[in-house]
Amino acid sequence: MNHTLELLDCLRDGVLVLRDGRIVEANRTMAEMLGVASAAEFAETELKQWLHPDERRLLADLLAGVALRGAREVRFLTKARETLPLEMSPPSALQVQGRSMTLLVLHDLTARKQLEGEVLRISDRERQRIAHDLHDGLGQHLAAMALKMRALHQSLHERALPEAAEADALVHLLNDATAQTRSLAHGLDPAVEVQSFAVLLEKLARNSAHLFRIACRLVNTGTVPIESAPLVRNLYLVAQEAVNNAIRHGRATDIEIALSSEAGTLILAVRDNGRGLAERKSGSGMGIRIMQHRAAAIGATLEIAAHPEGGTAVICRVRAA
Repeated sequence: MNHTLELLDCLRDGVLVLRDGRIVEANRTMAEMLGVASAAEFAETELKQWLHPDERRLLADLLAGVALRGAREVRFLTKARETLPLEMSPPSALQVQGRSMTLLVLHDLTARKQLEGEVLRISDRERQRIAHDLHDGLGQHLAAMALKMRALHQSLHERALPEAAEADALVHLLNDATAQTRSLAHGLDPAVEVQSFAVLLEKLARNSAHLFRIACRLVNTGTVPIESAPLVRNLYLVAQEAVNNAIRHGRATDIEIALSSEAGTLILAVRDNGRGLAERKSGSGMGIRIMQHRAAAIGATLEIAAHPEGGTAVICRVRAA
């Protein structure tokens, strides 16, 4: 075991060896990641001591020997009790001197998270810029054209000319284009600081139904208040991306946005009657990653699964306080 640990100390990833939920061995990288002076400090401590409280299910699965497939993000706690995101590879079962043990390999996600955060900040700045250009540029031009066309229609109508009907139709088209432009601008940059989350979702449902000619509604069963504007913004953009994915890739014609709360946790769910996750997975990979990044940025969990009645369900849970 000692020779093996010497080799593990050369790895850039953290390594933990567990027996019955207790840490038997750890390498130097793991100690450095969690702010521990030496790997010896881990000896015989329980894994739950170093896991974020929200990772209780993972701990239970590890103790029960449940097979975990694929790499996953796991939140650890440093010695200073700060949250540290790590990527955990599938656990490996070991037999050491006749004893069953579990090997965990963990990769520090701090740099990746910082990069993802910067990408989201740049994306948000661009969204705001495009939204302002649409609202103050194209939107104003369309509104001015509608006014001029309305004046032309009035002039044609007073002279009883047949072209008045066509001018009136153009007025309605321009008004509709102006409304759609403002709707797009609002979707790109919602005014989260002056509106409640439920109001924003209600507008998202109404605008989506109007723009895409589908059934889209909000079901609000009462939620805890949200004071944080960044939290509202990211949750709104998760909902918006879920709706867009359902329409573009799932070809949904009926979408439900549900808002509820449970024990201080806000639950946002977007369910659709589209083609289902399996059929649209390859086409919506980028959208799913964007939702995952935004959820992670606010400490939320995101679940995307096939809905029992068909279609797809996107469920985001986050502490509102």
